[in-house]
Amino acid sequence: MPATSEKQEGESESLRANHLTRIGDKEGAVAAQKLALEKTPGLGSRIDIMLTLIRLGFFFRDNSLITENIPKAERFIEEGGDWDRRNRLKVYRGLHMISIRQLKAGGALLIHALSTFTTTELTTYNDFVALTLKRVDLKKQVCLFS
Repeated sequence: MPATSEKQEGESESLRANHLTRIGDKEGAVAAQKLALEKTPGLGSRIDIMLTLIRLGFFFRDNSLITENIPKAERFIEEGGDWDRRNRLKVYRGLHMISIRQLKAGGALLIHALSTFTTTELTTYNDFVALTLKRVDLKKQVCLFS
């Protein structure tokens, strides 16, 4: 019975955290997401919470929130993250690198994620392609990854 109670507590914390995230309450959302992270038992859900914290950092242009949570998300992914979450984190890392002017490294991460892009919570596919490829390289890269 305690496991069920723990799971329900984690779910209710997660709902509260997601609500605060949706309404744009940065401080409340970050605190609630961190609390939900502590109370959520499943690895997949914990990775999703880490990705949400990184998205909050992007939204509020909070570089420290991003840089604090990318390594934590990477650790969770290494513990057993699935393909989709691994790919999403690669896009998050690539966009972060581009935002801090590490264009070559960020672009390389984005190119690897191009053919399997699913990160529509950050950007549209068309904008993603525009960020990822220089116009001269577009034809070459698209043909290479097709």
